[in-house]
Amino acid sequence: MKEQMTGAKQTQEMLFGPASIVESSDDAVIGITLEGFIVSWNLGAERIYGYSASEVERCALSILVPPDLSDEMPQILAKIKSGERIDHYETVRLRKDGKQGRSDETRVIIQGY
Repeated sequence: MKEQMTGAKQTQEMLFGPASIVESSDDAVIGITLEGFIVSWNLGAERIYGYSASEVERCALSILVPPDLSDEMPQILAKIKSGERIDHYETVRLRKDGKQGRSDETRVIIQGY
């Protein structure tokens, strides 16, 4: 017989289920504001970019953008602010150690943040 979830259990699953999926992902999952400031940073991001969450939270995402691509982030943020969907694209990002690496990115707007 299937056990039904209680209201409290469902709420707990909704709150902590997705968060634990994001945290355990090997991919970098980075939450940013519409102004481009980092508000969340998972372990995948730490592994890929070399920064801990405490080092980058509240910093501009532009710390990951190479100088020759400095116009990229303002353009992306402007598109998002205007409601345009940003599908998967490839670019280059900087690691803490200064090395550059290819990055496959998707931008998703999460309402209410």
